[in-house]
Amino acid sequence: MKALEKIDQGQLLLLLLFTISSTIQLPLPRFLALAAGRAGWISALVGSVFGLAILAVPTLLALRLPPGPLPVALESLLGKFWGRAVCLFFGLGIFSFVPLMLRVFGAAFIVGMMPRTPASALILIFMLNVFLLSYLGLEPIARSAQAFAIPIVLAFLVVVFGSIPPLDLLRLKPWFADGLLQILRGATFVAPYFGEGAIVLYLIPALQNKEGIWKTISWSGVLVCLAFASLTFASIGTLTATWTASVPYPGLRLARNVSIGRFFHRFEPLFLSMWYLSVYLKTSLLLFLAAQLLAHVFNQKNYRLLLGILLVVAFPLAFLPKDLLEVFALQFGFARLMSFVIGFVLPGVLLFFTFRGGKTQ
Repeated sequence: MKALEKIDQGQLLLLLLFTISSTIQLPLPRFLALAAGRAGWISALVGSVFGLAILAVPTLLALRLPPGPLPVALESLLGKFWGRAVCLFFGLGIFSFVPLMLRVFGAAFIVGMMPRTPASALILIFMLNVFLLSYLGLEPIARSAQAFAIPIVLAFLVVVFGSIPPLDLLRLKPWFADGLLQILRGATFVAPYFGEGAIVLYLIPALQNKEGIWKTISWSGVLVCLAFASLTFASIGTLTATWTASVPYPGLRLARNVSIGRFFHRFEPLFLSMWYLSVYLKTSLLLFLAAQLLAHVFNQKNYRLLLGILLVVAFPLAFLPKDLLEVFALQFGFARLMSFVIGFVLPGVLLFFTFRGGKTQ
């Protein structure tokens, strides 16, 4: 396996931020409002605290694994057979998100901007863009994250701060009206997705400098927390909890209400376009990581050969959900469970072997 491409800690922070937050950013306020009502934004805060604990597990594992790329480190720890078995499971787990990301992208654009456009056309164009970026490798993906970070953050801030004039704090009170149990229930819609931070198992060995890694991981978690909590707070405070729970993508409805003076209205195209960039980066990164891991398992020196194969497999899988409700069921059902398994359960088991010394070839 060739030497790892190198990234810096700022790029790692951005890749983590976009990976964890982009998938569920649009529908999350709806499900938090359904679960915890007016206290949905508190659920976002509580869930993020638990999420940081989940994110710490793969980070600690990455720092304790033997040196080298992830597949090589797993074989050094567990032996060739079990190392490749874990690598295969991890690769397939990461790939399982790709068809869902394709469908999430198509569904969001159909609802938000292009209701008469066939989903297949949107997804094909998206797949081509994803293929080109993942084909270039990890360093271009990381540099793209840096290039897109400013417009993505600015669009998000415009929507959140633009909702302040119509925001009514009375719509958020009383904060604990439905009890702590409902808040904790809402937190379960947030915490497991921090398991998608398992990408650090591949990215931390690629860092040029590992000093201060815990600070970088902590800041990424804090930024994700702020994104989830502020968007939910603004949605409930502006649209009310009942209305937030009734629309598929509250963030888009919130962006529609934002205006600057008499001339700038309906910011949902801007918000959706910037969301597209974050989803684009995440899908490209996941496809790249899946191809890298599976190429090692099947002794393929050129991972790029697998990129096209994986996308061909992902395309029909993206159409298995028939309607938007089934897409939500996958996002907050299958994806939540898979995130927890590959981001917390599996790293936790492997972490046990690192403290036992593992098996060295």
